[in-house]
Amino acid sequence: MRVSDRKIESLAGKIVQWMEKNPDIELLADVGAIGAAIVDEFMQEKEIERQLDDDVDRILQQNEARMRIEGVDTWVMRKKIRQQLARERGIIL
Repeated sequence: MRVSDRKIESLAGKIVQWMEKNPDIELLADVGAIGAAIVDEFMQEKEIERQLDDDVDRILQQNEARMRIEGVDTWVMRKKIRQQLARERGIIL
């Protein structure tokens, strides 16, 4: 799922607020540092997903002619390739 940088920052803020309000959680670092770490983690995941999509596009382009001849639906194949690559790389979508 594609999420904007702005949405990531908003979600990180909500997570930090929830953690602050939860009496079972003891924050061992500055709230700003925790928020920044959450944002960083989300951004890394976003980059992993972008790389996955780039690889899927590359594979589809390499096989475009064959898929057209065989009448394969591009969107169906995109989904299958994406799921296969994610499984091989241990990525949870």
